[in-house]
Parts: sequence; C-alpha cells; structure tokens
Amino acid sequence: MKIRAWIICILAVLIVGIAVYLLYSQYLYKNPKVSDFDISEYSECIERFPSDRNVGPVDDAYTAREKARMVWAEMWGKEAVTRCRPHVVSYDPENEVWLVKGTLPKGKLGGVDYILIEKSTGDVIAVWGTK
Repeated sequence: MKIRAWIICILAVLIVGIAVYLLYSQYLYKNPKVSDFDISEYSECIERFPSDRNVGPVDDAYTAREKARMVWAEMWGKEAVTRCRPHVVSYDPENEVWLVKGTLPKGKLGGVDYILIEKSTGDVIAVWGTK
C-alpha cells in the first residue's frame, strides 16, 4: 500500500513539473529575453544591406522576432530561418530600433540572419545573412 502511495505521489509531482515546464517555455516563446545594443555598431551593415521593406509597427520583442522570421522566409526560405534558431532579440532604446539575429548550435559553422527594424514605423533598416 505504501509503495502505491509513493508511486502516485511521484507521478503527481512529475505531471505538475511537466505542466510548469510547458507553461514556462510557452511564456519564454512569447516573451523572449531582450538585451540592449547600439545601432551605431551596425553602420557598415546598414550601408551594405539597406532595405525598403516595411513590416508595420513593432511594439514588442515577440512581434520583432515574428516579423524578422517572415522577412527572412520570404528572402531565403523557411529552412534557412529554422536552421538559425533560436533567434535573439535586442533593442536600442535611444534610437528605438530592434535587432533580431539568428544563432548556430555549438560546433556548427556558417552564417546567421540579421535584421534591423524601426519600432514605430516598422521600416526594415537593413537585412543580411545566409542565402
């Protein structure tokens, strides 16, 4: 009888733990961590890879990431977008510009995608990366 009670307790804790993990991972998906950056560090890229696209106003990191993925998929296909996940979001509060960039798994060589988006207008300032 005691063994059955322990098994039920362990299963209950396991189920609660999985539920908490799933809810937390969904929260992180919709609310990516945002770091600061300075757009002046990307002036050469802005000159070399300007864009005339507009994705509409981008008020939060989740929207910035989703709009970036949309632009990249149009330019290079969905496979290129999924290959460079997770996508990291940064924000320049002084200039109100989002930077979204891809990442590569450890030990993997190659390039990643970058995009600079103006927050209020949604103008894509520059986009570059894998092709």
